[in-house]
Amino acid sequence: MLRKDLEVFMNVPSSSSQRTLHPGIVVDASDQTITVRPGQGIGFQPAQRIRLYYEIKREFMQQAAVVDATLETDEGPILAIRPEGTPVSAESRQCYRVSTVFSSHTATVADEPGCMLTDVSVTGFSVIAAGPLAQGEVVRVALGHDRATFSGRACVQSIKQLPSGQTRFGFHCVQDKGAAGNLPQGLQTISMAVQREQLRRLAGA
Repeated sequence: MLRKDLEVFMNVPSSSSQRTLHPGIVVDASDQTITVRPGQGIGFQPAQRIRLYYEIKREFMQQAAVVDATLETDEGPILAIRPEGTPVSAESRQCYRVSTVFSSHTATVADEPGCMLTDVSVTGFSVIAAGPLAQGEVVRVALGHDRATFSGRACVQSIKQLPSGQTRFGFHCVQDKGAAGNLPQGLQTISMAVQREQLRRLAGA
């Protein structure tokens, strides 16, 4: 999807819910890496995690990425960027999320176990956790369901402070080709199980 001469915007993850988008132009693109010429006065560091935003077929998309290297050229700096996972819509949730507040599901996020799972879909989920986590950060997660554990990587998509003083983090599953983990399978399994339980309740079963 990323191609030469495509205009992209880059966001540096932070604990703030505000997004500052820095413009750039794709100089070259391959299956695993793109090179981007950033706008003037914009500095990035190697190994820095960012989020890419770009328009494809009139839809604004977002994707987790890592700055692999910064290169100096006669025409200015160039960033070598490695996208991670698959791009998702930056405009709205792609899939219906079902509430899991009353289902007693928990998740392990980074090194924090026992995080309350508040909703789930086939592509993502949200939890109440202590953090700290930054928007755009990619972490290891594990979700438990019916004696099974589903693990993988997920990207922090949103951060919201709740009136109770707790923090809710929204995640999108990062699906890397060949990567270990069964998180996508788990999201689908949990989402369908919770929906079936809610339908049984509505039917009075």
